[in-house]
Amino acid sequence: MIITLLNQIKILNQKRGFTVIEAVVAQLMLTIGALSIWSLFVVGSRINAEAEDRTIATNIAQQKMEEIMNTRFRYIVDTHPPGETLFEYEVHEEPYWTRNSEGEMIPSLPNGKYITNYPDGLDADPLRILVTVSWKSSYKRDNMESSVDLETLVSMTPGRFR
Repeated sequence: MIITLLNQIKILNQKRGFTVIEAVVAQLMLTIGALSIWSLFVVGSRINAEAEDRTIATNIAQQKMEEIMNTRFRYIVDTHPPGETLFEYEVHEEPYWTRNSEGEMIPSLPNGKYITNYPDGLDADPLRILVTVSWKSSYKRDNMESSVDLETLVSMTPGRFR
């Protein structure tokens, strides 16, 4: 009993707590961990924004390709001449939406354009159609240009490529 009492007194006399060095090291580790998580958040946000722009560009290219595919073969080149078209970017409630010629809201990209091209020539059969949507990404360094390409073949011969 006396030995137990002496052990309890000895335990009470021992100093408990953290030293200043231990507290500083713990704070430093917490700060490094918080900064790591924050940098992951920033990188993830940028990747998400780039993926959203790429999705919008793919949708625009697909819409343009569908317009071309719904045109009779002999009128494709006349109706959709080769060359580039800049997006008419207007500010609306949603920042990346604009109105098309029919007044419908369609996705758009800032500083974007689409290019219709016929790489094998305008008189080729099958006609190779290339639609490229490009835009200057505000999320990349030096405002680099990004692009999405869609390509297809259309033939005047019935049942071929259509």
